[in-house]
Amino acid sequence: MAIINNGDPGGTHDVIVYYVDNPDKSYTGMSPVPGTYCFVYDTSQDERITTAHKLGHARFELYDIDNNGPGELAGDSDNIMWHQFCPNKWRLRKGQWSDIQAKQ
Repeated sequence: MAIINNGDPGGTHDVIVYYVDNPDKSYTGMSPVPGTYCFVYDTSQDERITTAHKLGHARFELYDIDNNGPGELAGDSDNIMWHQFCPNKWRLRKGQWSDIQAKQ
């Protein structure tokens, strides 16, 4: 909580990304939806994908998707917002891009 409370005292950033040691090996990071911060844990996986996924939550209010996702997102395991880490998942759908543009 000290990191969160003291990380941006002037409120000058949209989202602060913290890279920290992994306290729980079953997760690659953590972020509120929406939020002003996110944590990316040290992993052997690609931190760029994890960072983009966590920023999707914090800055753009995108949610995790899985096999039960709505419409075109159901089963979209190549999607950056897929609920589990998968290498090479960089896809965003048109509806997600529209959501992102609406938040800018």
